[in-house]
Amino acid sequence: MTNERRSPETPSWPRPRTMALVLLFWTGYGLFELVSSFVYYTESGIPFSWSGKFAARMPVHLLWTLFVPFIYRFAVVRRVERPHRLRHLVHLALFGVPVAVLHRLTAVIAAEWVSGGAVPWTELFTAGRYIIAAYMFDSYIVYAAVVAVIFTFDYYRRYNERHAAAAGLEARLAAAELRMLRAQIQPHFLFNTLHSISALVHGRPDEADRMITLLSDLLRRSLEQTGRAAVTLRDEIETVRLYLEIQAVRFGRRLAVTYEIPPALLDRPIPALVLQPLAENCVKHALEKSRKSCRITVRAEEEGTDLLLSVRDNGPGLPAGGPAAGTGLSNIAARLEQTYGRPGLLTAQNAPEGGTAVTLRIPPERKGTVQ
Repeated sequence: MTNERRSPETPSWPRPRTMALVLLFWTGYGLFELVSSFVYYTESGIPFSWSGKFAARMPVHLLWTLFVPFIYRFAVVRRVERPHRLRHLVHLALFGVPVAVLHRLTAVIAAEWVSGGAVPWTELFTAGRYIIAAYMFDSYIVYAAVVAVIFTFDYYRRYNERHAAAAGLEARLAAAELRMLRAQIQPHFLFNTLHSISALVHGRPDEADRMITLLSDLLRRSLEQTGRAAVTLRDEIETVRLYLEIQAVRFGRRLAVTYEIPPALLDRPIPALVLQPLAENCVKHALEKSRKSCRITVRAEEEGTDLLLSVRDNGPGLPAGGPAAGTGLSNIAARLEQTYGRPGLLTAQNAPEGGTAVTLRIPPERKGTVQ
Protein backbone atom coordinates (compact mmCIF):
# COMPACT_ATOMS: atom_id res chain seq x y z
CA MET A 1 0.00 0.00 0.00
CA THR A 2 1.53 3.32 -1.03
CA ASN A 3 1.29 6.69 0.65
CA GLU A 4 1.71 8.58 -2.59
CA ARG A 5 -1.04 11.08 -3.06
CA ARG A 6 -1.97 13.90 -5.36
CA SER A 7 -4.73 16.35 -4.57
CA PRO A 8 -7.45 16.69 -7.22
CA GLU A 9 -6.28 20.25 -7.85
CA THR A 10 -2.67 19.24 -8.60
CA PRO A 11 -2.16 19.28 -12.40
CA SER A 12 -0.38 16.24 -13.83
CA TRP A 13 1.86 18.50 -15.89
CA PRO A 14 2.75 22.19 -15.62
CA ARG A 15 0.21 24.43 -17.28
CA PRO A 16 1.09 26.07 -20.64
CA ARG A 17 1.20 29.50 -19.00
CA THR A 18 3.66 28.19 -16.43
CA MET A 19 5.85 26.68 -19.14
CA ALA A 20 5.83 29.97 -21.04
CA LEU A 21 7.12 31.70 -17.91
CA VAL A 22 9.77 29.00 -17.47
CA LEU A 23 10.95 29.49 -21.06
CA LEU A 24 11.01 33.25 -20.56
CA PHE A 25 13.05 32.87 -17.38
CA TRP A 26 15.70 30.61 -18.90
CA THR A 27 15.95 32.78 -21.99
CA GLY A 28 16.43 35.87 -19.85
CA TYR A 29 18.92 34.11 -17.60
CA GLY A 30 20.91 32.88 -20.59
CA LEU A 31 21.04 36.36 -22.12
CA PHE A 32 22.04 37.84 -18.78
CA GLU A 33 24.91 35.36 -18.52
CA LEU A 34 26.02 36.21 -22.07
CA VAL A 35 26.12 39.91 -21.26
CA SER A 36 27.93 39.19 -18.00
CA SER A 37 30.52 37.10 -19.87
CA PHE A 38 30.94 39.83 -22.47
CA VAL A 39 31.68 42.41 -19.77
CA TYR A 40 34.14 40.08 -18.06
CA TYR A 41 35.95 39.14 -21.28
CA THR A 42 36.12 42.76 -22.41
CA GLU A 43 37.53 43.97 -19.09
CA SER A 44 40.07 41.12 -19.15
CA GLY A 45 41.14 41.85 -22.72
CA ILE A 46 40.02 38.42 -23.93
CA PRO A 47 38.37 38.16 -27.37
CA PHE A 48 34.63 37.47 -27.12
CA SER A 49 32.54 35.75 -29.79
CA TRP A 50 28.82 36.34 -29.41
CA SER A 51 27.89 33.52 -31.78
CA GLY A 52 30.31 31.09 -30.19
CA LYS A 53 29.23 31.82 -26.64
CA PHE A 54 25.58 31.81 -27.66
CA ALA A 55 25.98 28.35 -29.21
CA ALA A 56 27.89 27.07 -26.20
CA ARG A 57 25.81 28.53 -23.38
CA MET A 58 22.20 29.10 -24.46
CA PRO A 59 21.38 25.40 -25.04
CA VAL A 60 22.56 24.68 -21.49
CA HIS A 61 19.90 27.03 -20.12
CA LEU A 62 17.08 26.57 -22.61
CA LEU A 63 17.16 22.78 -22.28
CA TRP A 64 16.02 23.12 -18.67
CA THR A 65 12.67 24.20 -20.08
CA LEU A 66 12.27 20.68 -21.50
CA PHE A 67 13.42 19.04 -18.27
CA VAL A 68 11.18 21.05 -15.91
CA PRO A 69 7.91 19.17 -16.72
CA PHE A 70 9.50 15.80 -15.91
CA ILE A 71 11.12 17.13 -12.74
CA TYR A 72 7.77 18.63 -11.74
CA ARG A 73 5.97 15.35 -12.35
CA PHE A 74 8.48 13.37 -10.30
CA ALA A 75 8.73 15.93 -7.49
CA VAL A 76 5.11 17.06 -7.09
CA VAL A 77 2.74 14.58 -8.71
CA ARG A 78 4.44 11.69 -6.93
CA ARG A 79 4.69 13.69 -3.72
CA VAL A 80 4.24 11.56 -0.61
CA GLU A 81 3.39 12.53 2.93
CA ARG A 82 4.77 11.39 6.24
CA PRO A 83 6.12 8.88 7.20
CA HIS A 84 7.72 8.40 3.74
CA ARG A 85 8.71 12.00 3.00
CA LEU A 86 12.42 11.31 3.64
CA ARG A 87 12.31 8.40 1.21
CA HIS A 88 10.84 10.66 -1.45
CA LEU A 89 13.64 13.20 -0.91
CA VAL A 90 16.20 10.43 -1.32
CA HIS A 91 14.51 9.39 -4.55
CA LEU A 92 14.63 12.99 -5.75
CA ALA A 93 18.33 13.22 -4.93
CA LEU A 94 19.04 10.01 -6.86
CA PHE A 95 16.80 11.10 -9.74
CA GLY A 96 18.98 14.19 -10.10
CA VAL A 97 22.02 12.14 -11.14
CA PRO A 98 20.64 10.84 -14.48
CA VAL A 99 18.96 14.21 -15.03
CA ALA A 100 22.31 16.01 -14.67
CA VAL A 101 24.08 13.55 -16.99
CA LEU A 102 21.32 13.66 -19.60
CA HIS A 103 21.07 17.45 -19.43
CA ARG A 104 24.80 17.96 -19.94
CA LEU A 105 24.93 15.42 -22.78
CA THR A 106 21.96 16.93 -24.64
CA ALA A 107 23.37 20.40 -24.03
CA VAL A 108 26.67 19.66 -25.79
CA ILE A 109 24.86 17.90 -28.64
CA ALA A 110 22.57 20.91 -29.04
CA ALA A 111 25.57 23.25 -28.87
CA GLU A 112 27.25 21.36 -31.74
CA TRP A 113 24.07 21.54 -33.80
CA VAL A 114 23.57 25.26 -33.14
CA SER A 115 27.21 26.10 -33.86
CA GLY A 116 27.32 24.02 -37.01
CA GLY A 117 30.03 21.78 -35.60
CA ALA A 118 32.15 24.56 -34.14
CA VAL A 119 31.52 23.17 -30.65
CA PRO A 120 31.88 19.37 -31.02
CA TRP A 121 29.93 17.40 -28.48
CA THR A 122 32.86 15.00 -28.00
CA GLU A 123 34.55 17.78 -26.00
CA LEU A 124 32.52 16.57 -23.06
CA PHE A 125 34.46 13.32 -23.03
CA THR A 126 37.90 14.60 -24.05
CA ALA A 127 38.01 17.07 -21.17
CA GLY A 128 39.66 16.04 -17.93
CA ARG A 129 37.63 14.08 -15.42
CA TYR A 130 37.53 17.05 -13.04
CA ILE A 131 36.12 19.24 -15.80
CA ILE A 132 33.51 16.59 -16.60
CA ALA A 133 32.65 16.29 -12.89
CA ALA A 134 32.34 20.08 -12.66
CA TYR A 135 29.95 20.12 -15.65
CA MET A 136 27.81 17.39 -14.09
CA PHE A 137 27.87 19.04 -10.68
CA ASP A 138 26.82 22.33 -12.25
CA SER A 139 23.78 20.64 -13.84
CA TYR A 140 22.99 18.83 -10.58
CA ILE A 141 23.02 22.09 -8.60
CA VAL A 142 20.64 23.66 -11.12
CA TYR A 143 18.42 20.56 -10.84
CA ALA A 144 18.34 20.95 -7.04
CA ALA A 145 17.45 24.63 -7.41
CA VAL A 146 14.64 23.76 -9.83
CA VAL A 147 13.27 21.19 -7.36
CA ALA A 148 13.42 23.76 -4.56
CA VAL A 149 11.54 26.35 -6.64
CA ILE A 150 8.92 23.76 -7.67
CA PHE A 151 8.41 22.76 -4.03
CA THR A 152 8.11 26.41 -2.99
CA PHE A 153 5.45 27.23 -5.56
CA ASP A 154 3.60 23.96 -4.92
CA TYR A 155 3.57 24.63 -1.18
CA TYR A 156 2.23 28.13 -1.80
CA ARG A 157 -0.47 26.74 -4.13
CA ARG A 158 -1.54 24.08 -1.64
CA TYR A 159 -1.51 26.61 1.19
CA ASN A 160 -3.89 28.86 -0.77
CA GLU A 161 -6.11 25.87 -1.59
CA ARG A 162 -6.30 24.84 2.06
CA HIS A 163 -6.98 28.42 3.11
CA ALA A 164 -9.75 28.75 0.51
CA ALA A 165 -11.19 25.37 1.51
CA ALA A 166 -11.14 26.35 5.20
CA ALA A 167 -12.82 29.67 4.41
CA GLY A 168 -15.46 27.88 2.34
CA LEU A 169 -16.05 25.35 5.11
CA GLU A 170 -16.34 28.15 7.66
CA ALA A 171 -18.89 29.94 5.49
CA ARG A 172 -20.88 26.72 5.00
CA LEU A 173 -20.82 26.02 8.74
CA ALA A 174 -21.98 29.56 9.47
CA ALA A 175 -24.79 29.18 6.93
CA ALA A 176 -25.77 25.82 8.42
CA GLU A 177 -25.77 27.35 11.90
CA LEU A 178 -27.97 30.19 10.68
CA ARG A 179 -30.39 27.74 9.04
CA MET A 180 -30.50 25.72 12.24
CA LEU A 181 -31.18 28.88 14.24
CA ARG A 182 -34.04 29.81 11.90
CA ALA A 183 -35.38 26.27 12.15
CA GLN A 184 -35.28 26.45 15.96
CA ILE A 185 -37.07 29.81 16.10
CA GLN A 186 -39.79 29.24 13.52
CA PRO A 187 -41.56 26.12 14.91
CA HIS A 188 -41.80 27.59 18.43
CA PHE A 189 -42.92 30.96 17.14
CA LEU A 190 -45.36 29.48 14.60
CA PHE A 191 -46.93 27.25 17.24
CA ASN A 192 -47.59 30.19 19.57
CA THR A 193 -48.84 32.41 16.76
CA LEU A 194 -51.19 29.82 15.29
CA HIS A 195 -52.49 29.05 18.76
CA SER A 196 -53.23 32.75 19.24
CA ILE A 197 -54.94 32.99 15.85
CA SER A 198 -57.09 30.01 16.77
CA ALA A 199 -58.11 31.73 20.00
CA LEU A 200 -58.92 35.02 18.23
CA VAL A 201 -60.61 33.83 15.06
CA HIS A 202 -64.11 33.54 16.55
CA GLY A 203 -64.21 36.25 19.19
CA ARG A 204 -61.93 38.87 17.60
CA PRO A 205 -61.74 38.08 13.88
CA ASP A 206 -60.23 41.47 12.95
CA GLU A 207 -57.26 40.85 15.24
CA ALA A 208 -56.93 37.29 13.92
CA ASP A 209 -56.93 38.65 10.37
CA ARG A 210 -54.25 41.20 11.26
CA MET A 211 -52.11 38.52 12.89
CA ILE A 212 -52.42 36.31 9.79
CA THR A 213 -51.32 39.24 7.59
CA LEU A 214 -48.34 40.00 9.84
CA LEU A 215 -47.37 36.34 9.99
CA SER A 216 -47.57 36.08 6.19
CA ASP A 217 -45.32 39.14 5.80
CA LEU A 218 -42.83 37.78 8.32
CA LEU A 219 -42.65 34.37 6.65
CA ARG A 220 -42.22 36.01 3.25
CA ARG A 221 -39.28 38.02 4.55
CA SER A 222 -37.80 34.91 6.09
CA LEU A 223 -37.97 33.09 2.75
CA GLU A 224 -36.49 36.08 0.92
CA GLN A 225 -33.53 36.15 3.31
CA THR A 226 -32.86 32.42 3.20
CA GLY A 227 -29.20 31.86 2.37
CA ARG A 228 -28.23 35.45 3.21
CA ALA A 229 -25.77 35.74 6.06
CA ALA A 230 -25.83 39.55 5.99
CA VAL A 231 -28.70 42.02 5.72
CA THR A 232 -29.11 45.75 6.19
CA LEU A 233 -30.17 47.18 9.53
CA ARG A 234 -33.37 48.27 7.78
CA ASP A 235 -34.20 44.65 6.89
CA GLU A 236 -33.43 43.37 10.38
CA ILE A 237 -35.50 46.11 12.04
CA GLU A 238 -38.44 45.29 9.75
CA THR A 239 -38.19 41.63 10.77
CA VAL A 240 -38.16 42.64 14.44
CA ARG A 241 -41.09 45.01 13.87
CA LEU A 242 -43.24 42.29 12.28
CA TYR A 243 -42.36 39.84 15.04
CA LEU A 244 -43.17 42.30 17.82
CA GLU A 245 -46.40 43.45 16.15
CA ILE A 246 -47.56 39.84 16.13
CA GLN A 247 -46.72 39.65 19.84
CA ALA A 248 -48.57 42.95 20.39
CA VAL A 249 -51.71 41.37 18.94
CA ARG A 250 -51.25 38.46 21.36
CA PHE A 251 -50.59 40.54 24.47
CA GLY A 252 -52.44 43.74 23.62
CA ARG A 253 -51.58 46.82 25.65
CA ARG A 254 -49.19 44.89 27.85
CA LEU A 255 -46.49 45.27 25.17
CA ALA A 256 -45.06 48.63 24.13
CA VAL A 257 -42.17 48.96 21.70
CA THR A 258 -39.97 51.98 21.00
CA TYR A 259 -37.50 52.25 18.13
CA GLU A 260 -34.62 54.71 18.32
CA ILE A 261 -32.99 54.20 14.93
CA PRO A 262 -31.30 57.14 13.15
CA PRO A 263 -32.25 56.97 9.43
CA ALA A 264 -28.58 57.39 8.45
CA LEU A 265 -27.79 53.98 9.95
CA LEU A 266 -30.52 51.97 8.24
CA ASP A 267 -28.34 50.86 5.33
CA ARG A 268 -25.48 49.57 7.49
CA PRO A 269 -24.83 45.84 6.89
CA ILE A 270 -25.19 43.51 9.87
CA PRO A 271 -25.33 39.71 10.28
CA ALA A 272 -28.80 38.32 9.70
CA LEU A 273 -31.02 37.29 12.58
CA VAL A 274 -29.16 38.94 15.45
CA LEU A 275 -31.89 41.30 16.73
CA GLN A 276 -34.99 39.11 16.41
CA PRO A 277 -33.71 36.53 18.95
CA LEU A 278 -33.04 39.40 21.37
CA ALA A 279 -36.60 40.64 20.96
CA GLU A 280 -37.84 37.09 21.45
CA ASN A 281 -35.86 36.87 24.70
CA CYS A 282 -37.57 40.03 25.93
CA VAL A 283 -41.01 38.58 25.16
CA LYS A 284 -40.14 35.27 26.77
CA HIS A 285 -38.63 36.57 30.01
CA ALA A 286 -40.28 39.96 30.52
CA LEU A 287 -43.78 39.27 29.14
CA GLU A 288 -44.70 35.59 28.97
CA LYS A 289 -43.42 34.88 32.50
CA SER A 290 -45.09 37.92 34.06
CA ARG A 291 -48.48 39.61 34.20
CA LYS A 292 -46.90 43.04 34.14
CA SER A 293 -46.59 45.27 31.10
CA CYS A 294 -43.41 45.06 29.07
CA ARG A 295 -41.61 47.93 27.42
CA ILE A 296 -39.02 47.06 24.79
CA THR A 297 -36.60 49.60 23.34
CA VAL A 298 -34.62 48.86 20.19
CA ARG A 299 -31.81 51.37 19.68
CA ALA A 300 -29.01 51.94 17.17
CA GLU A 301 -26.15 54.41 17.46
CA GLU A 302 -22.62 54.93 16.24
CA GLU A 303 -19.56 54.81 18.45
CA GLY A 304 -16.56 55.75 16.38
CA THR A 305 -16.75 53.47 13.35
CA ASP A 306 -18.70 50.77 15.19
CA LEU A 307 -22.46 50.33 15.11
CA LEU A 308 -24.03 49.70 18.52
CA LEU A 309 -27.36 47.87 18.58
CA SER A 310 -29.19 47.40 21.85
CA VAL A 311 -32.43 45.76 22.89
CA ARG A 312 -33.73 46.61 26.37
CA ASP A 313 -36.73 45.58 28.41
CA ASN A 314 -38.12 46.45 31.83
CA GLY A 315 -38.41 42.85 32.95
CA PRO A 316 -36.92 41.12 36.00
CA GLY A 317 -33.37 41.36 34.66
CA LEU A 318 -30.62 38.78 34.74
CA PRO A 319 -30.67 36.36 37.69
CA ALA A 320 -28.20 37.19 40.45
CA GLY A 321 -25.21 34.88 40.30
CA GLY A 322 -26.51 33.24 37.12
CA PRO A 323 -24.91 33.21 33.69
CA ALA A 324 -24.80 36.57 31.90
CA ALA A 325 -25.98 34.97 28.68
CA GLY A 326 -28.09 31.96 27.86
CA THR A 327 -27.64 29.60 24.94
CA GLY A 328 -29.33 31.94 22.46
CA LEU A 329 -27.15 34.90 23.39
CA SER A 330 -24.04 32.71 23.43
CA ASN A 331 -24.82 31.57 19.89
CA ILE A 332 -25.15 35.17 18.70
CA ALA A 333 -21.87 36.10 20.44
CA ALA A 334 -20.13 33.16 18.74
CA ARG A 335 -21.53 34.18 15.33
CA LEU A 336 -20.31 37.75 15.77
CA GLU A 337 -16.84 36.56 16.78
CA GLN A 338 -16.71 34.19 13.81
CA THR A 339 -17.88 36.92 11.43
CA TYR A 340 -15.66 39.75 12.61
CA GLY A 341 -12.76 37.91 14.21
CA ARG A 342 -13.18 39.78 17.51
CA PRO A 343 -14.49 38.48 20.85
CA GLY A 344 -16.66 40.44 23.24
CA LEU A 345 -19.03 41.93 20.65
CA LEU A 346 -22.11 41.03 22.73
CA THR A 347 -22.71 42.24 26.27
CA ALA A 348 -25.72 41.42 28.45
CA GLN A 349 -26.29 43.23 31.72
CA ASN A 350 -28.95 44.57 34.03
CA ALA A 351 -29.99 48.06 32.99
CA PRO A 352 -29.65 50.82 35.65
CA GLU A 353 -33.36 51.63 35.37
CA GLY A 354 -34.26 47.94 35.68
CA GLY A 355 -34.65 45.13 33.19
CA THR A 356 -32.10 43.65 30.84
CA ALA A 357 -29.98 45.39 28.22
CA VAL A 358 -28.22 43.43 25.48
CA THR A 359 -25.81 45.35 23.27
CA LEU A 360 -24.19 44.23 20.02
CA ARG A 361 -21.10 45.96 18.67
CA ILE A 362 -20.88 45.68 14.86
CA PRO A 363 -17.46 46.65 13.43
CA PRO A 364 -17.39 48.36 10.02
CA GLU A 365 -15.36 45.65 8.33
CA ARG A 366 -16.02 41.96 8.15
CA LYS A 367 -13.38 39.25 8.30
CA GLY A 368 -14.62 37.87 4.96
CA THR A 369 -17.18 38.75 2.35
CA VAL A 370 -20.50 37.02 2.97
CA GLN A 371 -23.10 37.04 0.27
